[in-house]
Amino acid sequence: MDIILTKGGLTMNNLITTAREYIGNNLSVIPTRENKAPAIAKWSTFMQRKMVNGEVERFFSTQRAKGIGIICGQVSGNLEVIDIDTKNDPTGTLAKEFSTAVQDAMPELFDRLVVSRTIHNGLHLYYRCSSIEGNQKLATNKDKNVLIETRGEGGYVIAPPSDGYRLVAKDFISIPTISVEERQHLLAIAKSFDQTNNEISEDEDTSHDVETELSTFDDYNLRGDSIELLKKHGWIVVMEKSHRIYFKRPGNTDNLVSANWHKEKRIFYPFTTSTLFTAGKGYNPTMVYAMLECDNDFSIASHKLYHEGFGARITNHNKHIDLPTLPIDRFPEFIQRFINTCENVYKTPIDFWVGSMLTATALAIGDKLELVTKYRNVPIFWTCLIGNVSIGKTEPQSICMAPFVKLDEKEITKYNIEKAKHERIKALTQTQRNAEGIGDNNPPPKCFQYLLIDFTPEALTQVHSVNKRGLMIHRDELIGWIDDFGRYNKSGEQTNMLSSWTRIAMKGNRVSKDPLMVSLPVIMVMGGMQPEVLKRLAVDDRSENGFLSRMVFFYPKHTSKPTYSNAIVPEELLVEWEHFIVSLTQMVQKTELRLTQEAEGIYIEWYNKNVGIINNEKSGYLIGVYGKLDVIALRLAVVIKGMFWQLDSDQTPTISGEIMKTALEITEYFRATALKVYHKIFTNQQDELSKKEVAIFLFKNLGYNNKTHMAEILKTSRTQVQRWLREK
Repeated sequence: MDIILTKGGLTMNNLITTAREYIGNNLSVIPTRENKAPAIAKWSTFMQRKMVNGEVERFFSTQRAKGIGIICGQVSGNLEVIDIDTKNDPTGTLAKEFSTAVQDAMPELFDRLVVSRTIHNGLHLYYRCSSIEGNQKLATNKDKNVLIETRGEGGYVIAPPSDGYRLVAKDFISIPTISVEERQHLLAIAKSFDQTNNEISEDEDTSHDVETELSTFDDYNLRGDSIELLKKHGWIVVMEKSHRIYFKRPGNTDNLVSANWHKEKRIFYPFTTSTLFTAGKGYNPTMVYAMLECDNDFSIASHKLYHEGFGARITNHNKHIDLPTLPIDRFPEFIQRFINTCENVYKTPIDFWVGSMLTATALAIGDKLELVTKYRNVPIFWTCLIGNVSIGKTEPQSICMAPFVKLDEKEITKYNIEKAKHERIKALTQTQRNAEGIGDNNPPPKCFQYLLIDFTPEALTQVHSVNKRGLMIHRDELIGWIDDFGRYNKSGEQTNMLSSWTRIAMKGNRVSKDPLMVSLPVIMVMGGMQPEVLKRLAVDDRSENGFLSRMVFFYPKHTSKPTYSNAIVPEELLVEWEHFIVSLTQMVQKTELRLTQEAEGIYIEWYNKNVGIINNEKSGYLIGVYGKLDVIALRLAVVIKGMFWQLDSDQTPTISGEIMKTALEITEYFRATALKVYHKIFTNQQDELSKKEVAIFLFKNLGYNNKTHMAEILKTSRTQVQRWLREK
């Protein structure tokens, strides 16, 4: 392919010529601006079809057209592009290391790929495959900024000869079609560059009833010989280069490398789906040992490794519930930045920011995105943020809900103007109306609202009959909403709310008023609650009738009032948040979403495990809680899809496997917080500080610095105390 550049850059004729050449190579294209954004408004049309000649000239002749973008996905013959983004790589070696890793593991494939250099000296790797998905983040740095991602269905990339982009291998006539297995290998290699890999943390070791000076797992992670263990189980070392040792899996008869071991990180990265390991996931030595020697049972692994001489163990009877990590690194980059910035400014638990963000996003989506499976689900959530007084439950709610407050203020102002106009016309005589040219039709105005605080059941139905897309009951202290049940003549509010969660029709019959009906209600709930107030949630049969099991709890492990800080959230970030929310509220058309085959498989596997947990549970309350998690997981998937829909222009009507994994991780967080609530309500179990937390508290809050005495009090070693304080 011959791309012509002028000294001053691309000319309009060059853009048009290049666009035609790309279309001739079965690629759908769009003109782009200098900032990489599409230069035409309805560019998503060309996710479905390619431009014809007249359109090429019209769209690429616009003054805004400064470059060219190639749309990925089915419209371009199932094109997918791996994007190595070096602007977030402080080492400057990412592109070279990734290329070397692919070349070492898959030399024949690497030679077939079409490769272009990007404006930040990164790389785009082009290929086609019969099975691709939407855009996926494959690797991020320690600050959760993207290093490697794919552009697939619903995405596009800037292509040569746009300013700063040039082909370095092959051309667009030669884009290869690779096998599904080759693609899985490529993506797994990319995931091995993730700097936030899923290693076992110190907290994950608490489930084995042991506390050690150097824990069994930590000791094995430092000294264990994973290379020999892998060889013992049939893995074959094929080469060793720089930081990595490369393996073929047991029984491998092809030329593909199956995994590598990073010598410095001491992490094993499998590339293939044909083993016990998950492709692309990082495994530290303990995880490799547990998988190969103990059928992935870490309790057995702990005991076996102890008897093999790793770690030193004493009994620890202090049981506590460990919360799964909320996977914000799987959210779009803006959402991560918003949450992390707000958390850093206010020094409040990240749980509260995630909970408020998810619920606000769900309200903005309303009924406009609906996931269709065996049933239909829109993102309805009853969200409760649990923490003591004055520890920061209010700020996350007020900041995340601020765009809705503005929208409501605007609508109420508009309503008051229209109401005054209606009342004036109503007071006119027929003669006065005729004189002003006003007809007899003068319907009363209706007020559109998103947020309700204090209301009657009739008012709730009235507001919802106007705003049918979705509204929220928002109380800073959620117990106030609960206490209001029944204050209006035993009107059955609690029963009606239970029904609304499953979208059973609401009816409102009022004296001297026309009857109202909302056929498919969408009512969110959000507010805060103190731990000591939780028991009031269980009265009036709410622990038996499914009320509590419908709630999702954001219940951080420990909360305390933050110290003073004069830091503020940047105004531009708040404006960007408002734009995100308002843009979602402007969705008019309803879109039906469906699970991809991968997402459905992931969900079914989790669903069946959840059924096993339910069938083995003895508490009727917890059975009810766990029984609602399957619905909550699907609703979460819709919210996460909505984020990518708006922020990454991923408007394909599908839920990807990656989105489903993220939703299920958050669902498991809800399982853990529901268990904490259960113990608080029914067993009066108090949150217990671990020995590490006690040591840090004594040091930070009381200035206690006698590590030897501290070790004696906590029945541990001085070395362990020193280690805790270093990590504080």
